[in-house]
Amino acid sequence: MSYQPFPDFTEWAVQFDPALVEAYRQRFERARESAEHPRLDAAAREVLRSAAVETGAIEGLYPSDRGFTRSVATMAAGWEAAADQKGPHVRTTIEDQLRAYELVLDAATGSDAPAITQAWLRELHAALTASQETCRVQVDLLDGARRGWQDRKLEHGAYKTWPNSPSWPGSGEVRAYAPPGDTPAEMARLVDQLRTSAFEQAHPVVRAAYAHHALTWIHPFADGNGRVARALASVFLYQLDKRFGVPFLMFADQRNEYYDALEAADRGLREPLVDFFAERVIDAILLIEQALGSPEGPADPLVASIRDKLAWHTAIDRINLAAGRLASACEQALRGALRQLDLPNELRLEFKPLVSGRRNLPESPDSLRAALPPHLPVRSIEVTIKVGNAKATMLVAVSGLWSPELAGSGIGPQLSVAIDNDKGVNFIVRLHELEPVLTQSLSRRLALWASRAARLLLDRVNEAL
Repeated sequence: MSYQPFPDFTEWAVQFDPALVEAYRQRFERARESAEHPRLDAAAREVLRSAAVETGAIEGLYPSDRGFTRSVATMAAGWEAAADQKGPHVRTTIEDQLRAYELVLDAATGSDAPAITQAWLRELHAALTASQETCRVQVDLLDGARRGWQDRKLEHGAYKTWPNSPSWPGSGEVRAYAPPGDTPAEMARLVDQLRTSAFEQAHPVVRAAYAHHALTWIHPFADGNGRVARALASVFLYQLDKRFGVPFLMFADQRNEYYDALEAADRGLREPLVDFFAERVIDAILLIEQALGSPEGPADPLVASIRDKLAWHTAIDRINLAAGRLASACEQALRGALRQLDLPNELRLEFKPLVSGRRNLPESPDSLRAALPPHLPVRSIEVTIKVGNAKATMLVAVSGLWSPELAGSGIGPQLSVAIDNDKGVNFIVRLHELEPVLTQSLSRRLALWASRAARLLLDRVNEAL
């Protein structure tokens, strides 16, 4: 397979609705208005350092877990010793990545537009890999009949001089990246694309996903391309908010979904990658909010009453936002399940979001008690498959379940996912499974649900024909 140049941004067609990301951004903006600046700055730094730690773990440079990442992110005492226990060079590798993400922050917040040049990208690569001495490359063996792996010195901040076409971790498919001779020209074209008016006018999430995808498509360095791509993406995500933006933060245990989205983008299906980036933005915002915590107030009864009422409205807001996020996750899971079924080309798939919104939610605990059962429709997705004049439709409804009794029990707000008004496949999701990040357990449950839901929809298609 020969290398095909990466698509220009105007050819990188993608459908993206920024409403959910914007809703969380506005929620974050409200939260930070009541937070003390030093606490907010510290929380934002923790998320930046988390991104720096995890970027190496994603590549398998060292083992990691979220407890270890948090200890580094908070600069907890003893994190250096904990890093040393994970293996030689782990601490220096992490320190390299922490310094590199400071370059990212400077590029993102130092001017109105990120100054992305080839020189800056090479500087970023040099910073990220400063302690890495070698990399593995495939070379022709002496007999000329086979290819094998060989350790070579890694040139920091220099483009590759050997071909690098590794196989994808997910499918094992070999990807043809840019040949060494084409790499400088392709990188010049990438920098030019990042300066076009079409790119600058796009949503930051789309810009981040495109920049990441294009750089990994070229694979300009002998090693460290993923680390550079994730750092580059962070520059554009910081443009979401000039005061306190967020980097591209993903955890190592999310790598399978990440690789699947990148493979889909290589095949021309870019929505999963953009959706993945949007989810990581929401994760980062929620992690900052979690780090800020909730201030304790006085015990005055009147103040306590006001806090109770505010807590009610906060719960409603959480249900609204979490329901939108869960609906998006359901759509992504269902799209993935249908793609795996190798559907005939004649089938046309449509997803239409339906928003009930806060206006349908009770405005107070008393009004909720009067609404029986406490089943609050918030988001729905109408899924349709068309074949000629025949079609089959399915409604996936995400509803909020909340009551003072649930709150008193410590369970808190929950969400239900049901098909066609509780008929067919359904399950319950607790908000802590969505905040601050989707748990692995929920991801597995979504995949199982989507598989069953896809079969149900195809049964209806079969009946309609």
